[in-house]
Amino acid sequence: MPIKSSNTAAPVRGKAAAKLHPALVDKLPGKPGPTADLLYQTREARYAVNKVVEALEKQEADCRDWLIANLKKGEAGGATGYMAYAEVYTEPTPQVEDWDKFYAYIARTKAWELLTRALGKAAIKERWDNKKEIPGVVAFNAVKVSITKKKR
Repeated sequence: MPIKSSNTAAPVRGKAAAKLHPALVDKLPGKPGPTADLLYQTREARYAVNKVVEALEKQEADCRDWLIANLKKGEAGGATGYMAYAEVYTEPTPQVEDWDKFYAYIARTKAWELLTRALGKAAIKERWDNKKEIPGVVAFNAVKVSITKKKR
């Protein structure tokens, strides 16, 4: 039986969720203790599923690497299986060779869109731990939940 997949699937809710995985529930328990237990069980189930996902990603990478090594780039016909067609091709991908020149270009042309807007959290935390201020950066207190297995 062919494997069906969809990368654009919306999150599954309700009764369909329980069919997807036994850890998925229709609604939350509504009490703190059972909700904490459900959080723990859900996280453990996600960890188990992530191990499967990691193994699948490794297999996917192995297949891709094998095809790259065994098919010639641009070879007519590629490889055709029962469900899929594979072809090896090249695509220009940006890679910075000289960061100083790149930053100078961005500053000179004000082309800030060439950079992503992500903070180096570890570097910022290190500076804050050393009582150094970083202009334009403030601390946001994110609310989180810690969950650990209860000792019996």
